[in-house]
Amino acid sequence: MSEYGRFPALSRVELERFFHLDDENRKLIADRRRDYNKLGFALRLVTVRFVGMFLPDPVDVPGEVIEYLAEQLEIADPTWRDVLSRPQAHAVRASGPDHPRLRSDALRRGGGKAGGVDR
Repeated sequence: MSEYGRFPALSRVELERFFHLDDENRKLIADRRRDYNKLGFALRLVTVRFVGMFLPDPVDVPGEVIEYLAEQLEIADPTWRDVLSRPQAHAVRASGPDHPRLRSDALRRGGGKAGGVDR
């Protein structure tokens, strides 16, 4: 479906399948204060889950991913490029590499690795 560490072109069905925020995700995201922090955290969360790693440039993702996350989080203005920070990546990592929602999608797609570690 994709090269490891990269996003392919995505259909709406793929967005709904791989980038849906479930209740557990929403609990993690709700701890963030402002909309841009919530969106940035959600972006990091779904990126590591889908691609299997944190990207060197965290905003190097298709625009439709940002829009779909903003839609789910009811964020009207997804201004996001200048607000992503290392603390978000740290918070996602702190939820644990074995957290089932972090590794399940990358493994289900057959990548064989999650976060760069064989599982």
